Amino acid sequence: MKNLVYILVDALSYDNVGAREYRNSPTPFLDELKSKSLSFENMYTQAPYTEAAFVSTLCGENVLDNGGYIWGLEKCERSYASVLKEKNFCTLSTLSPYIMSKSYIKNVDTYVYSRTYSLAPLKLYRLGYFREKYLNHTMTAREYEICERLLDDALEVLLDQLESLQNNGEETVLIQNLVDNKDEVPSILQTVRKQRELYLRDKIAYLQEIFEQWDTQELLKNTKLSMVKKVSADTKRYIEENYGEFLHEVQKKENSLMKKNQKYDWKYILDLACNDEQKYRGAIHTYRKYKELYENTLIIDGINGAVEEKVTISAERQLQFFAEKIIGLDQQKQNYFAFIHLEDFHLPSMYYSYDENSRNVIDRDFKRLEEFVKTIPDNYKGSLVADMSAFYVDNAIRNFFNTLSEQTKNEFVFVVTADHGYPCNYNPPRPIIFNAFYQENYHIPLVIYDSSKPEKRVENGLFSSMDIMDILFDMIDEKEEQLIERPYVLIEYPGPGCPVISSKEIYYAIFDGKYKVAVKAKLAERVDESKVVLVTDVESDAEERRNLIRKIKKLKQVQKLIEIVDARHVEIANKFGGEKFYKHILGED
Repeated sequence: MKNLVYILVDALSYDNVGAREYRNSPTPFLDELKSKSLSFENMYTQAPYTEAAFVSTLCGENVLDNGGYIWGLEKCERSYASVLKEKNFCTLSTLSPYIMSKSYIKNVDTYVYSRTYSLAPLKLYRLGYFREKYLNHTMTAREYEICERLLDDALEVLLDQLESLQNNGEETVLIQNLVDNKDEVPSILQTVRKQRELYLRDKIAYLQEIFEQWDTQELLKNTKLSMVKKVSADTKRYIEENYGEFLHEVQKKENSLMKKNQKYDWKYILDLACNDEQKYRGAIHTYRKYKELYENTLIIDGINGAVEEKVTISAERQLQFFAEKIIGLDQQKQNYFAFIHLEDFHLPSMYYSYDENSRNVIDRDFKRLEEFVKTIPDNYKGSLVADMSAFYVDNAIRNFFNTLSEQTKNEFVFVVTADHGYPCNYNPPRPIIFNAFYQENYHIPLVIYDSSKPEKRVENGLFSSMDIMDILFDMIDEKEEQLIERPYVLIEYPGPGCPVISSKEIYYAIFDGKYKVAVKAKLAERVDESKVVLVTDVESDAEERRNLIRKIKKLKQVQKLIEIVDARHVEIANKFGGEKFYKHILGED
């Protein structure tokens, strides 16, 4: 059977790939690969952030089929690793622990951490909601059980990483020499083990201690690993001396282009003022923030500040590791599946190997960048730092692909796609960047290379990321792939905040090629016109500047889309409404 290499570039929107009327392509390798691959012009993910999007990406299921959040991956019926392991594939994966659990690497033989684990997101995005209920004396027994599940999972990941760091395990081989406080690992591990013992003695009492002490609680306060100083002072000095002038010139160019291209769209502002007061305020705030970008230092920060902000490792480091593993498996004639999650493009966007001290690697990255910047046209619009980052990732993928092509003998299917996108090009300015319904949050690239297949560009029709899995399974089984063209794509995800979907608004959007309708509704409610927050005619208003919500009664096509969303909403409500959610998550159904 054919092997499978799956590269997911976090946050890379369809618009970030290829040439546009206002820019040359920042992804020449993906363009070249596209010319000999199966590629899609209208592929859409189901959610605008990683944790939710991974359900459809890695399991081929609707995001909310199993309750969303970490439960979606934990309870999914199949994944690439589970299916291919049954076919005797060796399965490899990166593990980027953020607020996702280890469930997304179940059935994976070899995994490597691409960042240090922090309990801060658990505190901020999960326990924070329940703390408010605890302080208001409204916490239920069921909610304590959910918190226990969340903390159980977090402690498992944290202990796994700390033990691997202490023992120089393979799981942490990519971050071993990047952890700033590596000498503190034994004491942090001891603290976590002791806190876990206290937690297991009385879980509810321990959670109450967390809610009461919060910032001063021992587990949350004293278990932080840092990965800030990824580049040595000598290397930073080398970059500044050899490429500092170049980066300052590019920064000037970026700021000049920002000032030139950002014009107030008064019709857009008026439309928001009439239809969505919250977004109107957000848009005014956005325009003010964009004025600050006229003097931004995002590119220069790539030498210092952005490196410190970046919590993950570079594409260079990850792809080198996987190349060595894959070549070894190929020599053993062992089938393999490799899932590689690259986060260089995700904020803050980085445009070189920011965790490498090799002068050869640094020189190679910057020489390429210098050539790329020369191609920026006078009518350029967008974000130079984003395009530079896309260019860097594109080159890293090129090197990786060429290495596999030259040093392996057995056939492989090579996939490049994204989990979601985001509006990083600043055109038009968006009042909301994340958890938004704009096309650039969902429209993703998909390129599937198979040396035995001719080039096929799918330009028409609508496709969902849920279907990528079956396409790939057909290809590695050497079957004719089935392309499921949909009459519409449905976007669904649990919005930010509480991880109990039975008590919060669910976010939906539906797109049929003409209209897009966005809805927010709780499971106890039905979806009707009152729950609609956005209607756009994407065919005539590609940038989605005009909200047609006031014309909703006159648009029969939109009414049909609302009915489809309502049917899906009822389906989810029947499965997860009220107490049913807890029974499913806690394994009682």
